[in-house]
Amino acid sequence: MATDEKKFDAEDLYVDPSVVLTNFPIASFGSLMGLMGLSLAWQQAHSVFGSPIWVVYIIGAIATLAFGVQSASYLNKVIRTPSNVVSEFANSSSASLFGAPLIVMLQLPLFVSQINILAARIIWVIGTACMIGFTFLMVLRWIDVKQLRIHASPSWIVPVVGLIIVPLAVPSLGWSFSARRVMVFCWAVGFFLLVPVFTLVLSRLMFEDRIPDSVQPSLLILVAPFAVGFTSYTEIVPKFDLFAEGLVMISAFVLLALAGRLRHLMNCCPFRLAWWAVAFPLASSASMAIKYAKYEGDNISMFIAETMLAIATIVIIALFVRTIMGMVRGDIKIFVSQSL
Repeated sequence: MATDEKKFDAEDLYVDPSVVLTNFPIASFGSLMGLMGLSLAWQQAHSVFGSPIWVVYIIGAIATLAFGVQSASYLNKVIRTPSNVVSEFANSSSASLFGAPLIVMLQLPLFVSQINILAARIIWVIGTACMIGFTFLMVLRWIDVKQLRIHASPSWIVPVVGLIIVPLAVPSLGWSFSARRVMVFCWAVGFFLLVPVFTLVLSRLMFEDRIPDSVQPSLLILVAPFAVGFTSYTEIVPKFDLFAEGLVMISAFVLLALAGRLRHLMNCCPFRLAWWAVAFPLASSASMAIKYAKYEGDNISMFIAETMLAIATIVIIALFVRTIMGMVRGDIKIFVSQSL
């Protein structure tokens, strides 16, 4: 194969650590969404199955520490090379990923509330305010700037998931007043936006050229709004009704339809941070399955929930170990434009 036809070249793909600090991709926060989501899934498993609570603390602590390190790295990028940040936000695909660190902030209170309730409340308030403002900004951008259908990508779902996930931590914050209106507002607006965004992404998949194999795994993000939507909905409406059951069934259908995309992880390209795109959807599906099993209480639901938790845990641990190995060996590949 000719040199100019090579898809991957070790010398071209190697990123020096000093360069990473000023070119740290916003998409990297997607890995933390998966880690924190796994911690929350095990937290639910502890209350339903009686699984060890230390698993929750270990995963949560790792995710929190990693969030601090990544936030500091990206802040360094903002200060030293603000033009790179502007370029990322100007990109139609990576702009939506600025919601990823905000989603992590909205997940953190569920873990932090077990340690310090005041800190959890502060994080949730800041995360919620920023998430509402960010989604509002993205909607204005979608309306004011002409969008091409071929640019529609799974990452467009991120702001939608960000709003839907807002109610999740509220019951653990122990407010002396009701935050129901904020919960309903964010959940309702998130699902309102989900309809056109999901349709646009599906339309792009149906009528445009096939997306590259390296991006195929990111399609699992389409599962997240339904899985998270169910978990959040049952926090707002503390009962298992027909709509909640419908969300479970839709999520299961979309997950089964897209699960085959996981095969592209091992064959599409050398390890890259984009592989983490499967982590959050799998963790969210595990949380949904556990909560569904709690309502149903039958052996089949329990088995499915335990299986989903096992799959999510194995995949995320494998991604975490491979990421650490890549960082140690210095061969981890960082892409900004093709992350999700």
